[in-house]
Amino acid sequence: FWFVGARTSWLTAVAARTAVECGEAAIERNLQRLVASRKPITAFDALFGLAALGLSLPSERARIRAEICKAREIHLPAIREHVEHFKLVYSNALWLLSSADCDDLRADAFVPLEWKRNGPRGLATAAALYGDPTEFTPSGRYVGFAMLPFVMGGRLEEHYPKIRQRNPSSRKVAHLLARGWYRNEPKPPPMRTLH
Repeated sequence: FWFVGARTSWLTAVAARTAVECGEAAIERNLQRLVASRKPITAFDALFGLAALGLSLPSERARIRAEICKAREIHLPAIREHVEHFKLVYSNALWLLSSADCDDLRADAFVPLEWKRNGPRGLATAAALYGDPTEFTPSGRYVGFAMLPFVMGGRLEEHYPKIRQRNPSSRKVAHLLARGWYRNEPKPPPMRTLH
């Protein structure tokens, strides 16, 4: 199950809500994917799923955080390429799962995704539909992790627009498909995106 495969923040948000339906079984699956990952995007995806589950299953949150810490101790020394990307992804997941009160974190993703509470577009703003969850927020966190408190704590109706929106151009769709299907090797962190 890929959470960020389509590489749009809105589809990633929908995937996060879907993961919760898998419940506790998804925890072990994502931990296995995490320690087996050799590419930062695979680690991002597994950690994103674990963070979504940790926010949705409060009784499992401490266990998920502890398992991620154990995985990091085993996984990072085995990584030979893109170590900084892996460290950054781990730190984002642990930061989120360590936050006692996620209410203060919700606003971090609102700026880049152009979300408004009870807005007519819901979470389906152009910025969310076309934005990459591996980009950074103004505070330096990945958009995907920064948006999770709002996504997981919000009502399902907030995901969908209340108004009709224009269809994207074929050029925009081609760009999104290329970004999702043809992953490039990661760029150094100053590029501010994870591929």
